[in-house]
Amino acid sequence: NNPQLLDDNSSLYAIWSENNGTANQIRVKLFDNTTSWNLVDKIGDNTTGINKDTSKNAINPKLLNFNSGIYAAWSEDNGTASQIRVARYNSSSSWIFVDGNGSTGINKATDKNATDPSMAVLSTKLYLAWSETNADNRTQIRVKSYDGSSWSFVDGDNATKGINKDYTQNASYPQLVKVTDNSSSSKLYAVWLEENGNTQVRVAEFNGTSSWIFKDGDSFDGLNLNTAKITGKPSATAYLNQLIVAWSETNSLGVPQIRVAKSPF
Repeated sequence: NNPQLLDDNSSLYAIWSENNGTANQIRVKLFDNTTSWNLVDKIGDNTTGINKDTSKNAINPKLLNFNSGIYAAWSEDNGTASQIRVARYNSSSSWIFVDGNGSTGINKATDKNATDPSMAVLSTKLYLAWSETNADNRTQIRVKSYDGSSWSFVDGDNATKGINKDYTQNASYPQLVKVTDNSSSSKLYAVWLEENGNTQVRVAEFNGTSSWIFKDGDSFDGLNLNTAKITGKPSATAYLNQLIVAWSETNSLGVPQIRVAKSPF
C-alpha cells in the first residue's frame, strides 16, 4: 500500500508499506536502470523493512532528498499510539533513525496517534507535517523543521493547537509544497482537509518562523467551489511558480468532481 517514487540524481527509489504476515513493513527498493529493483531496506533480509519495530504496523511512507541524503518518514504503531518516524539512508542498505531512535517518534504527544506525514525542503531545513490527535480527541496539523541535527516545532508549539483554522475541528491529509517564484524566492505552503460542518480544503503559507498565514480566504470556509459540499483528500504541487491544488468535490447531483485551483486563490 501507499507507494511513492523518488528520483534522486537519476537514481529511482520506491517506498511502500507491505504486510509480511506479522505486520506492515516499510520497504524500499532501488531501480537498476534496466529491468530490476533491488532492496535497500535490510541487506540480506527479505522479510522485514525499515520499521523501528518490525513487529508493529507501519504505514503512509514518504521519501525526500535533503542535504544530499534520502530521508524516509512514516507512521508506526508502538503499542501505545502511532508515531511519526524518520530515518536517513546511509547508502549501504541500512537506515539511521534521526527522530531520537527511541520507542517514540517526533509527535507532539507521543501517547496520541499521528498519521499521514508529508515532507518538503525550504532553504537549509527539512519540514515535516502530519495529522495528530490532541487531548480533546481532535486531529491537528502539526509541523516540525529539521536542521540536520535537531527537530523544532514551527506550528506554534502549542499542546492543543496545530495550524488548523479551527483547532476544535478535525484536520487531516496535510501536504507540504515549496513554490519558487519568478525572483527565485521560495515559499512553503501547507494544504490539508479540515472539518467545519462540512470538509474544507485549507491553504496556509509559512512565515519563516513559527506562524502560518491563511491563503484560502482566511474565513470559515476554504477553497471549495461549493463550501456546503463534501470534499476529498487534496493534492498539491508547484507549477510555473504557482501553487496548484486539486481535490474531489461533490456537485449538486452528488457526483464527485475533480476541482483544481491555482494561487493566488
